This record gives sequence, C-alpha cells and structure tokens, in this order.
Amino acid sequence: FHGSGQTFAEVPNMPSSTSGGNQLEFSTDIKVIKGELFLASTIIDTQTGNVIGGAVYQSADGFTWAPVKTWTNDSPLTIAEHDGALVAGMVSGNIELEDPNGNLVQDTGIPANTGVMSLLEIATDTLLVGIRGNTGAELYRRVTTTVTTGGGTTPTTPTTPALSYVTDVKPIMQSACASCHGPNGL
Repeated sequence: FHGSGQTFAEVPNMPSSTSGGNQLEFSTDIKVIKGELFLASTIIDTQTGNVIGGAVYQSADGFTWAPVKTWTNDSPLTIAEHDGALVAGMVSGNIELEDPNGNLVQDTGIPANTGVMSLLEIATDTLLVGIRGNTGAELYRRVTTTVTTGGGTTPTTPTTPALSYVTDVKPIMQSACASCHGPNGL
C-alpha cells in the first residue's frame, strides 16, 4: 500500500503445514480464482534454506482455509486461473493443473527450467508462463485449444511456443503496466 491512512491487520487462523522445529512457512502468492481465495505457500528448512514442502489452500471467506494439495520437497511459487481451472507453478519447474475431479496434476508440456516464477492468463485459452531458465529469464505461452468431434469437444495437448517480446510481451506491458511504471506513473 502507498499513500496515507493505510493500516494492516494480521488475518487470524492462517493455515500451516509445518511440523515445527526448523521449519518456516511463508506465502508465495494469493489470488482470487473462481470467486474464492487461493493461497500458495512454501516451507523451508531454516538451517539450510532448502525447500522441504509447500501447499495450496482455498478459502471462501478469508478466515477458514482448507488444503487443496500439499507437497514434499517441492512447492508452488505462483498460482493462476487458466481455462477455468487452478494452475500452480512450482519451484521444481513443473506446472500442476486442476483436472476435472479438482485434483492438481503435473502438466508434461512445459520446457525444462529451474522454476516457474509467474503465471498470467491473458485469454481463456492462453497462459503466459515466466520461468527461470538455465540461461536466465524466459517467457512461454501455453495455448489450450478444443477440437470438436462427433461425440463432443476434447481439449488438445497444449503448446508452449516461445514468445516474441515485440509482438507478444510489449503490448501487454504497455496496456497493463505503463500507467504505474511509465514516465507518468507513481
């Protein structure tokens, strides 16, 4: 927050997956998805700094939380909604997608990387995926298409083509970021 008169109050009853000892759990992302709050967290070993787990929690009211999924040796760094489903970008470089049963399952189409740092849905069928690549920051586009057959519609395997800064990223940044981060921004 910036400006005057803003105050913060801690939300009571926050969820936790830690077992005590040398563990610290902290929030990595929070989003409203499908009309409810979703919170991603990471648990680290305070002596080594290594990730030892993480979780995604869901809340309808911001006070009562239920785990969606917990992980050991991996954790979500970012969450988003894509094509009406929850998506989690992981420390391991994986993406987990919500299946029709509400379970988060691994997507096998993401290029090799060392961490999914950001997710942004720019259309119901298009998700931007910011990753930490072996040579630095990389941005990919995950496109989900639907094929109509005699028996109905079936989602196809998504594609993740590399993006062009000039044609894909710059227009989004100009429309979404320039008002605050441009020459006249605060």
